[in-house]
Amino acid sequence: MKMTTPPDSVPYFTPETISEALELINNKSNLSFISGATDVMVNRQQGNFESDGLVDLTNIIELTTSCPDGDEYKIGAAVKLSEIIANPYINEYFQVIVEAAKSVATPLIRNQATIGGNLLCENRCIFYNQSALWREAAGYCLKCGGDICIATGGKKSCLSKFVSDMAPALISLNAKVVMVDKDSESVIPLEYLYSGDGIKSKMIDRKSILKFILLPLNQHIKSTFKKLRQRKTLEFTSLTIASTLHINHCIKMALSGIAPNPIVVNTEKGIPFDAIYEEINRKAKIINNDFFDRQYRKTMLKTYLVESLTELNSL
Repeated sequence: MKMTTPPDSVPYFTPETISEALELINNKSNLSFISGATDVMVNRQQGNFESDGLVDLTNIIELTTSCPDGDEYKIGAAVKLSEIIANPYINEYFQVIVEAAKSVATPLIRNQATIGGNLLCENRCIFYNQSALWREAAGYCLKCGGDICIATGGKKSCLSKFVSDMAPALISLNAKVVMVDKDSESVIPLEYLYSGDGIKSKMIDRKSILKFILLPLNQHIKSTFKKLRQRKTLEFTSLTIASTLHINHCIKMALSGIAPNPIVVNTEKGIPFDAIYEEINRKAKIINNDFFDRQYRKTMLKTYLVESLTELNSL
């Protein structure tokens, strides 16, 4: 394991095993795990991320591999998005994951960003993801220590939006994740990873490591993927919807960009559109915290939902 401290920076550790990484995070105060760090470094420059040191997981070989494993396909959390896109097996059996990966950022960023990092990226809001100078002028929101949500004017809860694009695709496929800490290893459905709290958006302890993503093999027929953003490159999502038709004729849908957590809907072929839209709308928290206004995003939600259900119900 190496440790470096570049000028004007913080200690930077590169463990080569999971046990080394866990030992570091538990024996030193206020360290943070990073993988691709494409999101973390921007947040750090904006003053939205504080840590006394960084533990880079990308040198841990176990986290950088993907392969079939019995009746599941296992993807290491440090596999880069560009590797997901280039993987022949994933292209053949999990095309929706490739579509999701291609929608993230730019080719240059995808060469650095990892699937685990995208699943754990911080919630975003146009009133939070700004420079420290901007936030000082506009006022501090709940997410950065203030006492009011600037987007809603409320004082009770932060509604920053969940923006992972890989999560909806993986959740629609019934993905599970393997989490490990110093005491145990556990397997949970991916959607259980998220709290719905805009400030502390994950249910996991910061001393835990996302180890693998597990996908069931031969359990789905077709998937669809839709994403709304200002530009086709670089932008975080304003609305993402992934839908998968499974072999039991059930449809699982997962959405991001419209609530502090992924919205998950389980339905069946032929269920009326209005019933599905009503359930999603009931769970959504679409507010004016995005470059697109609230009404436009609600309109596009209907459009994407109709397109997705039409594709899947036609099979």
